[in-house]
Amino acid sequence: MDKNKNLGKKKRSWLSKVLWGMLAVVLVLLLIPQQIQNPVEGCGPSSYNHQTFWHPWGNHHHHGIDIFAKQGTPLHPACAGVVVATMSADAGHAGGNCLTILGTHGRVYYYAHLKELRTHVGAFVTQSDVIGTVGNTGNAFKGGKGAPHCHFAILSVIPQLKHWVPAGERTMKDDVFKMFFVNPVESLRDSKGY
Repeated sequence: MDKNKNLGKKKRSWLSKVLWGMLAVVLVLLLIPQQIQNPVEGCGPSSYNHQTFWHPWGNHHHHGIDIFAKQGTPLHPACAGVVVATMSADAGHAGGNCLTILGTHGRVYYYAHLKELRTHVGAFVTQSDVIGTVGNTGNAFKGGKGAPHCHFAILSVIPQLKHWVPAGERTMKDDVFKMFFVNPVESLRDSKGY
């Protein structure tokens, strides 16, 4: 009986440490002031079209920007954070090989169409880490002719009221979600990748 009681205490103690650790990471990510950088190594403002954020794209809008580079170019996190999701092109996801990082200021950074992933869920990554490489997986492939690029989007858990689209002005169903996206061009300013 005492053995089971001690085992229960150890499990609660371990769980408590994990939860407090996760809370500490989230608080650090929310409080650390950090300038994001272009995630694609060697790329700057001339590597993407500044007008593609929220541009009509089929039956929805383009939620980020596409940063073009040579196939296999290293990709770094735009800012430090925790990898919260990865997806393989083998799963049939439109983003192909992609990953999502919870970063600073309550923002989530999404990277898609990667040739390969070099990180895993739960990893804490910094701007110097290589998290993947530029590719054309998912719907970027377009019959084998899609130009290699990284689709880069920033989501915000705090609504961006300047992006609110009034009901009478909405043209597509995803217009209501615009306030939860940050224009990467405004966030990157003129930063150049590593």
